[in-house]
Order: sequence, then structure tokens, then C-alpha cells
Amino acid sequence: MQKPYGANSFHLIYEKGDIEIMKTITVSLEQEKHEALSFYLEKAGKDIQRELESGLTKLYEETVPEQAREYIEFQAKHRLEAKEQALKEREQKNRKKAAERNLEAGRKEAVTEQKRDAEDKGSTHGNDKSNA
Repeated sequence: MQKPYGANSFHLIYEKGDIEIMKTITVSLEQEKHEALSFYLEKAGKDIQRELESGLTKLYEETVPEQAREYIEFQAKHRLEAKEQALKEREQKNRKKAAERNLEAGRKEAVTEQKRDAEDKGSTHGNDKSNA
């Protein structure tokens, strides 16, 4: 008897290198077969997820021509480099903003200190006059 779509399923995410765009593949397997497979894989010190990922990688490499794989990897590398560059630029911008905020805070602190010093000098001079 076939189970409804998604019953007793797990997700397999194919990941090649640093590619961030992932596609989830759902595989359905009868519960008894899944349990038996999991049992024997565990006995062999293996994991069903890793085995499926390995099999999918092998299928990809056997099916997709090398030139197509190279182009896909080139595109992925280009996207990754662009994303890293954007991240560096954002970090630099954030550091610059933080430095500007710190500088402004330092200026405000200096002005506040100057006001306190001026008030202290004023009250000191006022005390000298009253004592005289």
C-alpha cells in the first residue's frame, strides 16, 4: 500500500561547496523499509542523510555534463564573491557609523565636562568672594 505524499518522509538538501541556494527534495519510503534501512546503516556506522547526499552527489556528477557543472560552480562562486563583497562593504559602513557615533558621544562628553569645569570654577570663584 502506497502512503500519501510526505508521509514518513525526510528532507534532503543538496549542497555543493559554498552554494547557498538550496533545493529541498522530499523522498518517501514505507515505514518498515525506512526502519530496516536505518537499522542496518546504523549498524554499519552510517547515516541515512549522509548516504543520500552522497548518492545524490554521485547522480549529479554522472548525469550533468562536466562543462555544465563547471559553469554552475563558476556562477555560484561569482554569487558568493559578490555576496562577500557586499558584506564587507556593509561591515565597513557599520564600522564607520559606529566610529562617528563614538566620536559624537566623545564630543558631547567633552562639552559636558567643559560645562562642569566652568560651573566648578564659577562656584569656586563665588565662594572666594563670599569668604572675602
